[in-house]
Amino acid sequence: MKYISLFLFIFTTISFPQIAPEIVTKIPVNMKKAYDNGFRTITGKPGTNYVQNNASYKIEAELFPDSKTIKGNAKIEYQNNFPEHLEYLVIRLYQNAFKKGAERDFNIDSRDVHDGVKIHNLKLNGEEIIKSDGVVDRSQIMLIRIPVDLKSNKSFNLEMEWEVKIPEYSRIRMGSYSGKSFFIAYWYPQIAVYDDIDGWDENPHTFQSEFYNDFSNYDVKITAPGDFLLWATGELQNPDEIYTESIFKKYNEAKESDEIISIIDSISAGKIKVTKNEKNSWHFKANYVPDFAFAAASEYLWDATSINVDDSRKRVLIHAAYLKTSKDFYDVAAISKKAIHYFSTDLPGVPYPYPVMSVFNGGGGMEFPMMVNDGSVSDYAAAVGLTSHEIAHTYFPFYMGINEVKYAFMDEGFAVMLPFKFQIEEGKYNPVASNARIFSSASGKETEVPPIIPSYILKRPAYRIAAYNRPGLSYHFLQDYLGESKFRTVLQSFMQDWAGKHPTPFDLFFSFSTNSNENLSWYFIPWFFENKHADLKINTVEKNGENLIIEVENKGGLPLPVSIKILNKSGEEIKSIYKNAGVWKGEPNIINLSIPFDDSISRIEMLNLDIPDVNKDDNIYQLNQDK
Repeated sequence: MKYISLFLFIFTTISFPQIAPEIVTKIPVNMKKAYDNGFRTITGKPGTNYVQNNASYKIEAELFPDSKTIKGNAKIEYQNNFPEHLEYLVIRLYQNAFKKGAERDFNIDSRDVHDGVKIHNLKLNGEEIIKSDGVVDRSQIMLIRIPVDLKSNKSFNLEMEWEVKIPEYSRIRMGSYSGKSFFIAYWYPQIAVYDDIDGWDENPHTFQSEFYNDFSNYDVKITAPGDFLLWATGELQNPDEIYTESIFKKYNEAKESDEIISIIDSISAGKIKVTKNEKNSWHFKANYVPDFAFAAASEYLWDATSINVDDSRKRVLIHAAYLKTSKDFYDVAAISKKAIHYFSTDLPGVPYPYPVMSVFNGGGGMEFPMMVNDGSVSDYAAAVGLTSHEIAHTYFPFYMGINEVKYAFMDEGFAVMLPFKFQIEEGKYNPVASNARIFSSASGKETEVPPIIPSYILKRPAYRIAAYNRPGLSYHFLQDYLGESKFRTVLQSFMQDWAGKHPTPFDLFFSFSTNSNENLSWYFIPWFFENKHADLKINTVEKNGENLIIEVENKGGLPLPVSIKILNKSGEEIKSIYKNAGVWKGEPNIINLSIPFDDSISRIEMLNLDIPDVNKDDNIYQLNQDK
């Protein structure tokens, strides 16, 4: 109790309005220092002392399709903007998850196990680092001791050469899909995030939880054989040096066209010359993005188009590259364009922030800055769902700098929820009902945990529910409570404050409360911090004078909408009642709903497919008016 009182006193004395004091008391000890030191505030805005580090990568690499390897060299300029000195650097070697003896969340094909990323000629500020003296290898990360502390507001240069094996059988988010098709991600040595919460992020990558990267600038040259085309994070700098005249003409046409341009169709794929040279050096640049990925393929079909999302800048170029046999991908360029328009104008209503989007037909479904790696799906609705979900990740985590390793619900939950309306209208299916069904099957079980638990701690199936279904539905029902317009405004305010930074869940919760001008603790705490579950019940239905009183109990404790249908003896709906989740504000667990009594009423149902419920048996009440 003393701790809570002191905590509240600290925040009161720095003149911040306590619009969500209940959530203030839930700030973990390791986060508290970020508030004490002025990095963050309980208004949900960054503090006056907020700071983050940044880097610039200059990479030259070559893809060797036959041996399925990449060899490269990198020059990295890293800037320390924190007030403290850094004694060592943390370098991420993500592909060391395939290294012999590495910790992994699930099994991989033994043929993909290797000896790890090979690092050569490691230099700091031009001086060679002897690995035995200055480097500590911790499998997925490498620690480099700094001979002289990296002082605040100082930068340094790191150089290295490396070689990495591309997975061929256990293609987890990336890999070799054939000798002619590759999606390459997490492939270069990358400086880890140093932040105001934990200092260096040293959590190992063990496959299930995703990623946390700083915003950096990339200048990348990738050499590949002449029969391969490449798509990548960023803008291609030298298309005129690479593409043949006919390809270059169509490429330029797509950059200015509202129509889908078939740059390589099913007739010409594999039969025409697409590049000028026996080998090509593809040059891409991308500024202020958290990662860099690329795809390479030969004999792929290629559609392209573009869209204007903001009159103040040039059009967004959209690519779809795919196998001839992938029937759904013939629609993907058009779906991508429609999705980008929706996200830019409706929800979140923020113009797509990058110059390019490339959707590549590799495998699975995974997002990267300006890139998507998707497998083929069965029909148009599934293509709409998969494509729009992965493109939604442009905003969360990339534009917003989310730490997916710890807070997967901040990106996956929004990527589930943001395209709901688009998926319903374009895909002609109901994603809300699908998520409600999945959540109902898990809610309240011992494997279901509050989403606030750091994601890297969770295992399947707890991870999936906590990262996707539960938060996706919570954001959707919060939008229902606030109204579409207000929810959009509140979300945009949060995004405006934190775009290009590293917000935590507390920044999100505080921001939403501040910008809605309402303490939303009653909603966020049960959905994200507590073991509440989805279970509503019709307790009683009784006649009271001229009215019929329906008593509904919230057995599970989650703030859910209440949707009731009143049926006559013929099973026809004669009336309905709908209350958004705000009906539980103030923490009542029982509410009474009143309707005029009617002799024809025979049955009361609370069976809305969009609302999760672990027990549908107590959601039906049969009236017996003959007695």
